[in-house]
Amino acid sequence: MKQKGLDPDVIESTLADLDEDGSAWAAIEGKFYRWKNLEEQEFKQKVMAFLSRRGFNYETASGAANRAWSSLDVSE
Repeated sequence: MKQKGLDPDVIESTLADLDEDGSAWAAIEGKFYRWKNLEEQEFKQKVMAFLSRRGFNYETASGAANRAWSSLDVSE
């Protein structure tokens, strides 16, 4: 981004504003129901693999997988 002529301060502040957890949730929000019939461990592995392929780190993917599993528990 620096090569494109953007101010380093603008780059830093924009990247600091990114909400990785929210982005991960948005990525899986409409998709994880396809795995709702799986056991908990396999469900979480599928969600984490999906997010990993999209560039999310382990911590973020794990949190989103737990949140998705919890939301399935509540809705059933």
